[in-house]
Parts: sequence; structure tokens; C-alpha cells
Amino acid sequence: MHYWFVLLLALSATFAAQGNEKKLSKCISPAGKVTYTTKRCPAGHREEVMREQLSLIQFAEKARKTPDVGPKEADESDLTYYLRSNYGGTNWVENIQRSYLEQYNAVVVVDTFRLHKLEGICRATQKWISEHPHPIFELRDMRFEFTTGSSFDTRYVTQGKCDYRLR
Repeated sequence: MHYWFVLLLALSATFAAQGNEKKLSKCISPAGKVTYTTKRCPAGHREEVMREQLSLIQFAEKARKTPDVGPKEADESDLTYYLRSNYGGTNWVENIQRSYLEQYNAVVVVDTFRLHKLEGICRATQKWISEHPHPIFELRDMRFEFTTGSSFDTRYVTQGKCDYRLR
């Protein structure tokens, strides 16, 4: 009887230890940024299971030791960060609110209607598209959105790449 109790105690300890261990997941955002977590990846992120039997301390050490991309590459992969850091001396950088990516287009949300500022943002964004190809989106061009909700096409005529005129 005593042996059965010891065996039952050993089995329950084994199952309890397995329940406490966390799963290490590698989350890759649509922009290509890599993060490690023991939780589920956010919606829209790609998840790769790195190792099942990993304690939280082992996970923290692994996440700290092995960055997947260098800091320059991680920063440059974000369009808004790229525009603000590389074009900080321009008169249009403060007009950029945010940016996001969609299939074939990089979208820059701005709070200005001035043509010379829009053309400067367009040229810088086109340079980013050519220098930093995206791993998920096939970026070919860019478009503007205004914080006021106005449509770009109702205000401007596109005469060429980054060449706009008022309607």
C-alpha cells in the first residue's frame, strides 16, 4: 500500500511540473518585427513555437541573448520611424501621424494639405520602399490618408510619381 502511495505521488508531481512549464513562441508582426513570448501571439502576427519544455527563466535568458535582427534593421523596417529618424530636419516630418502597410501600398497618414510637404513625404517613402523590401507585402507604391478624412483624389491630380497638382 505504501508503494502505491509513493508511485501516485511521483506521477502527480510529474504532471504538475509539466503544467507549470510555458511554451516559448516567436511572434512575427506584419512589419517583420520579431518578439518572444510565453503567451499567444496577437492577431495578425505569425507564430512559431520555439521550444515546448522551457521555464520562464530559460525563456527570459533566450529572449535576451538572441535578437533576430540588428537594431538598425528593426528600426528601419518601421516606415514612420524611418521617416522621422532620417528626415528629422525637414519641414514635413512633424506632419506625419502614422503609417501602415497594405498589399501593394505603404499608407502614410498626414495632417497637412501642402503640396511641397506631400511631395517630400512621397519621395522619402518611395526611397524606403526601394531600400527596404517587405517580407510579406509586395509594396509598389504609396498613398496618403488625411487625418480630416478627406480623400486625396478629391483634392489633387497626380501627374507623375510624387508630382501633384490641385484640382
